[in-house]
Amino acid sequence: MRIRLLLALPLLAATAGCEIFDPYKRAGTWRPNAANEQNLATMAVIPAERVRGTGA
Repeated sequence: MRIRLLLALPLLAATAGCEIFDPYKRAGTWRPNAANEQNLATMAVIPAERVRGTGA
């Protein structure tokens, strides 16, 4: 059991800094902004938009 722990510790230490390589953590990367929820809330306020939508 201790041998597995000793073998796993270097692996854990090596992967601890991987957050900088996460594509969603980098600067300038798209992040979800809840636009879909905002659009659904707008359509709920104006019921006619649920049927025919709005123009471009």
